[in-house]
Amino acid sequence: GGEILVSDLFSERDFGVLEGTTYIPLAVNEEVEGIESIEDLTQRAEKGLKWLNDLDAEDILLVSHGALGRALRYVIHEDFPLSHPARFHNAEIVSLI
Repeated sequence: GGEILVSDLFSERDFGVLEGTTYIPLAVNEEVEGIESIEDLTQRAEKGLKWLNDLDAEDILLVSHGALGRALRYVIHEDFPLSHPARFHNAEIVSLI
């Protein structure tokens, strides 16, 4: 069996005043009150990747959300900016490393 670890580094992007509302892609932009900036999200993904790399483990399964997943993918593969049209689908398994 494996150990289950939880880290706030992999929580979904904070969508500010849009939290708890129905998702409308066009409504999400940097001007939404209280939204976590792309820069902050990317920095959190970088910290998360360092945290993962520091674990004493051979195989790691990370469960997270779309915006953080795209930020992590960008940190690992800079040719996939957060604006890249490829999205993660619900319950999709993706190998980034």
